[in-house]
Amino acid sequence: MTIKDIQVHVDNDAICSKRVEVAVDLAASFDAHLTGVHIRRPFPFPAYSMMPTSGDVVEVYHNILDDQESKARVKPLF
Repeated sequence: MTIKDIQVHVDNDAICSKRVEVAVDLAASFDAHLTGVHIRRPFPFPAYSMMPTSGDVVEVYHNILDDQESKARVKPLF
């Protein structure tokens, strides 16, 4: 089987650099294309809540996600 596309989860946890390193090595050994994927979760509205959460809270949540996403960015190796 030939692997041509590999995706790796990229975030800002402590083990991310090792995960990316393994994915880079794997992609190189198969001459495959490597894509980093960062997951952005929606705001967790409580199930018991009937009213949407305040816009300020959602804005702060998105600002935190923006910060985490920018820290998780990996510069292209090539």
